[in-house]
Amino acid sequence: MEIEKKIEDGMTVLYLKGRIISTQSGEVEGAIEEALKENNKLVLDLKNVDFMVSAGVRLLLATNNEVEEKEGTFIVRNANNVIMEVLKITGLTKFLNIQ
Repeated sequence: MEIEKKIEDGMTVLYLKGRIISTQSGEVEGAIEEALKENNKLVLDLKNVDFMVSAGVRLLLATNNEVEEKEGTFIVRNANNVIMEVLKITGLTKFLNIQ
């Protein structure tokens, strides 16, 4: 998993590349935690994520809950069709801000 962090329009954007699987979700979780220490406005760009297992679903849910507690903003963007199908099946499309 590759993670690139940028600041855009006052929001921390994490560009993820690779697969969000159980063995790599800790790396993504750590990057999210660091980002949220600095800013409660977070974007996860999934354009280059080609696969996600339940660990990724849990991670998105936990991130959404944490950002809501901090009264921040959490956006998931550029998810491909495979990732969007996972988000739809799990019901995350009903309450995540997906762009």
